[in-house]
Amino acid sequence: MDKRRLNKLLIEIGDGSERAFEEFYYATYKGIYAFIYPYFKNGEDTEDALQDIYMQVKDKAYMYKKDTDARAWLFQLAKNHSLNLIYKKKRENDKAEALISEYNEPRETKWDNTIFLVMQKVLNEDEYQIVIRYVLMNYKHKDIANELGMPLGTVLSKYKTALEKLRKELE
Repeated sequence: MDKRRLNKLLIEIGDGSERAFEEFYYATYKGIYAFIYPYFKNGEDTEDALQDIYMQVKDKAYMYKKDTDARAWLFQLAKNHSLNLIYKKKRENDKAEALISEYNEPRETKWDNTIFLVMQKVLNEDEYQIVIRYVLMNYKHKDIANELGMPLGTVLSKYKTALEKLRKELE
């Protein structure tokens, strides 16, 4: 879905449109799931966070400034919420070192064989962010370059490198 349509939907969500929310959700949820998965490293916590994020979209859409980038707004909301959940969990858990260790090590779950773990294993952070934005969020390479503050040629090169790494790992 193009950037202008997402922006319009977010404005309509701010005005209380359920139809706009549903369309916005179905256009973006896969990309947001993939974006936040590395924070939680398991499907259950990622799904819970995803639900919370979209409830925040409903609650905070009125604050969205017209003609800015809805995708960037959503990514920032998702990142902030995910980090808040991690920090909350850390505060609630007296064993902070155990939490950090758990966060850094993939958990044994039914999701261990998903593309997300393969991506985490073989891609660096920039490559991961580029692939997520391009493949799941339908960003154009120039939009990715603008959002990540990289030259377009760098984004194209990193995307090509990421695909080669994934292809090699999946063979």
